[in-house]
Amino acid sequence: MNSKTMKRIRRKSLDILCDWMHTLIPVEDKNKITPDNVEEYLSQQDYIYKNKTIYLSIYTRRWVVSMLKKMVRNGVDLATINYTTFNASYRPYIHGTS
Repeated sequence: MNSKTMKRIRRKSLDILCDWMHTLIPVEDKNKITPDNVEEYLSQQDYIYKNKTIYLSIYTRRWVVSMLKKMVRNGVDLATINYTTFNASYRPYIHGTS
């Protein structure tokens, strides 16, 4: 993947994670979480262990970047992706079926 595209994907992942965190917290605390500090509020555990297999945990920065890369490879315009479109359309990309 092009380094400029990856830079845009990494920035977009922070926006998506920030918007996701805003759905979890009360309205009065929303201004505390920004794309610059969202990683402080995320779990430090990137992987989970299930049935003798290690999986990448959902809604970590690495997972969001992975899903965005798959979406861009399939022709989705990165500029049009926000949290609501990402949340509605990431499921087909989990197991690489698309």
